[in-house]
Amino acid sequence: MYDCPTDSSDQHVVQTESITNADDTDLVATDDAFEPSQDPIVNGDEPLTDFGDTTEESDDGEGLPSCRNPVKCPSEETGEIICTGHEHFSKTYMNEVFSIPVDKMFEYLFTDSPFFRHFAEVRKTYELVLPPWQEEPDADGNRQRTITYTLTLGASLGPKNSTATENQVCYKQSQPGMLYVIDTSTTMASVPYTESFYVEHRYCITRASYTKCRLKVTSDVRYRKTLWGIVKNIIEKNAAHGCSEYFHSLACELQAESEKLEQNHSGSHSVSKKKVRKRRRQIGSTSETPVQRPGADSKSKAKSVTPSSPSKSQLSKDEKIIKLNADTMIRIVCFVLVLLVMFNAVLFYKLWSLESYANTIYLPYLKNGLQNKDNYPQNQEEWAELLKQQQVLHESELERWREILSAAVILVDQVKLSLSQLQETLQHRHQSR
Repeated sequence: MYDCPTDSSDQHVVQTESITNADDTDLVATDDAFEPSQDPIVNGDEPLTDFGDTTEESDDGEGLPSCRNPVKCPSEETGEIICTGHEHFSKTYMNEVFSIPVDKMFEYLFTDSPFFRHFAEVRKTYELVLPPWQEEPDADGNRQRTITYTLTLGASLGPKNSTATENQVCYKQSQPGMLYVIDTSTTMASVPYTESFYVEHRYCITRASYTKCRLKVTSDVRYRKTLWGIVKNIIEKNAAHGCSEYFHSLACELQAESEKLEQNHSGSHSVSKKKVRKRRRQIGSTSETPVQRPGADSKSKAKSVTPSSPSKSQLSKDEKIIKLNADTMIRIVCFVLVLLVMFNAVLFYKLWSLESYANTIYLPYLKNGLQNKDNYPQNQEEWAELLKQQQVLHESELERWREILSAAVILVDQVKLSLSQLQETLQHRHQSR
């Protein structure tokens, strides 16, 4: 079971190669941070075993201690860890190898580290609240924490900034020095339809070599409520654009940090490497058959196994897809607006025809009433007869209005049916993609 560290001091530290003396003593590396419960898949000639015979002889004939599990030689830890045992999300925003140890990468991204603070400042993200991971795992054996921050939005429309809440889960299959699997789900408060969806990322940090790791980030948009197809397309387009921009910036910052670590590593070990090379030349010249170090092949093969994936080309493809989706959405919205204008024109024509029909009914009676002012009833019988005629006329008018309203209801039902068919067509197009 993996214990997520609470701060940068709890990170797993791998001791680098060191030369003990300038005499005939060889190098020994140690790793006493943890004992993994289950060895992940490693690319190499042979799997890591508990009893590998890695004893070497020095010039004076004395044997050195062999590296056994959980203490492994650096040469045995150069194989790449394959990220298996779980699924990845549909969209991949990063899959690249950096010259950063796997534990250091976890420290950079998921603790209150100076690197993450600097990256947040570059992204114009402020009001960071970065609590430590939970000390006790949950029922599933995973560690959790919740961070909050306020990020700056670059959209021309809508709010300029938004408060975000990010729930992070570090799964129990994570093993220091080998791999980390972390899920993050982000919800932004000031974004429209924020109660209906959230963006989920899966970070897979795996060891590529002794001093390198692979960072793979996949993402999906999850929906809590059912939304129209047009609204889903807009949400997914904006989410894809924001994620591409974010992880492109993150890749640039990690690449710069990788270059710094490479420079520091090369400067600190230049003298040690020269001594090791000189000693290897002496051993090769004195021995009849050259003895090949077990770590040489594994290091060379690990380099051939860990290709760097070009994130820039992938990001450019994602940007092209986003632009294509934006153009398609604009065409669909324009088509829907044209249809709505046509429906409004038809409704206006129908109402105008109803008004004309009503005028043809009422105007003759009004004209006859104005012309026959002198023919008003003179006694009660004539008034009673007139009231009967008015009652009959009123009933006939009510009957005509019933017919008119029935016709209007039928027209409204037809418009409703047309709009429903249009909605089903748009949803079918979205699902067919």
